[in-house]
Amino acid sequence: TVSLRYRLENIDTNDVEDDSPQIVFDFEGNRLVSSLTLGATIADVDNFASPNEGYRLFLTYEYAGLGGDISFNRVRLDAEYYQTVYESVEGRRHVLWFDGTFGYIKEAGGTDDVPVYERFFAGGQSSIRGFRFRGVGPMTNDNPNGGKVLILGSLNYQFPVYEDTLGGVLFIDTASVAPEFTQDDIFDFRVAVGFGIRLKVPFLGEAPFAIDFGFPIVDKKDDDRQLISFSLSRRF
Repeated sequence: TVSLRYRLENIDTNDVEDDSPQIVFDFEGNRLVSSLTLGATIADVDNFASPNEGYRLFLTYEYAGLGGDISFNRVRLDAEYYQTVYESVEGRRHVLWFDGTFGYIKEAGGTDDVPVYERFFAGGQSSIRGFRFRGVGPMTNDNPNGGKVLILGSLNYQFPVYEDTLGGVLFIDTASVAPEFTQDDIFDFRVAVGFGIRLKVPFLGEAPFAIDFGFPIVDKKDDDRQLISFSLSRRF
């Protein structure tokens, strides 16, 4: 599939606290973002909603500068791979799956830098578990600066526990957020391991309720850690 999306957004940054990162002050006030995003998806999976076999690739390119006050180029690649390693006689599967993300954003035109609200962040349930939302990466006074480069990776082993209502998962997550592509911070990976529970609740539909327990094994002193995270999982 291919897609084309136009974005027109007015962003107002005000009441900035004194200990905020400098990048927040640099873009204080109103800014108009006008961008065009081209996306492409290639997929070969046995089940689009909850794959057990196959792969998916998502690639997007966004250009901001069609008028507006901010110009940048942003590229993001997301990849997923699924492999069934065991299937019981009842048809319940043990699935090993990987997903990874690479993102890069760079200011363009007359824009001097990338605003904090356009930058990449890491930490949390859909990123690297074991850390709080936006709890990984460059910090100023415990406030996240975000980065222009993002690398995420997650390896998961998911298995049934009880019929089609309860499942478990073992995982290892890693992430890196760097202020620039050329800086050594890009190789400053954090790593967390953990386990989780997947519970299907009838009134929540097909998406199972996810509870994950993450334990950082490689981190930095400024990182904001979090043991438990909750979400609606994209797969059982």
